[in-house]
Amino acid sequence: MFSKNDFVVILGSTQKNTCYSNFTFTLATVLSVGKYDLLVQPLTGVYRTDYVISKESCQRINFETLKTHIPKKKPKINDLVVYVKRKYKSYKEDDKIFLGNGILVEIMDKPGETLTCKILTDSETVTACIKDVIVLEDENA
Repeated sequence: MFSKNDFVVILGSTQKNTCYSNFTFTLATVLSVGKYDLLVQPLTGVYRTDYVISKESCQRINFETLKTHIPKKKPKINDLVVYVKRKYKSYKEDDKIFLGNGILVEIMDKPGETLTCKILTDSETVTACIKDVIVLEDENA
């Protein structure tokens, strides 16, 4: 159910034959609720002009169930983790981000430097920033 002043996420995409791709998302405020459609005002963008959109393209954001200021779960030694490595000097968009996984084997905390860790993968040990690591499985799981 939608109500006036709700915040919504609006989904857009490109359709070619029966395939959808290039999904886009817009945040908006509901100005008015109709039987099938909503009058919304985007929260971002240059023109922020209100428009009518189908309810089926919108998802209400329920702030009662969302939490803010929740710290990221810190990985521990022997956790199975996913890490991201960014290659800022690459010119190819596909080469800019690399995802990998492995076992976290070491955490390095050098004063004045970014907290880093070593991750044992199938073929090597890689170093990553701890902020770019998420836990797949705890050691105790």
